[in-house]
Amino acid sequence: MSSSPSLVRVGRHVLHYEETLLRVQWVGVPTYAEQDEVYERISEYLHAQGKILLLFDLREAGPVDRKHRAAAAEWWRKAPLQSIALAHFGMIPVVRVLLSLMNRAVGLLSPTQPRIELFATESEARAWLDRVKGEL
Repeated sequence: MSSSPSLVRVGRHVLHYEETLLRVQWVGVPTYAEQDEVYERISEYLHAQGKILLLFDLREAGPVDRKHRAAAAEWWRKAPLQSIALAHFGMIPVVRVLLSLMNRAVGLLSPTQPRIELFATESEARAWLDRVKGEL
């Protein structure tokens, strides 16, 4: 990736490629195709970099259905968790509960415990990612 940030739009969602991380801004509820494309781009970034710091901005995200959750859980189940740190921020309480349940499910089904945390603010999320990046 270049040293300057770049943006990629997938529907209403925006991927911000920054120097040290990939920030995904979810807006509304993604179509299944949009969600698949976002995760494919995350996979490409991970493959190119060998590790990834992810920042999910959920301030404008909508609640997803069972099919969305299942597809995301399947991606995470197959992902090299030792190479990923994900910080979420800005979610409404319902989304926070669903993400907590998904995180627990991934942890139960994976031999490696994921580095996934939920935060109220972007600055808290970025500070945590900065602290854990050396562990990847």
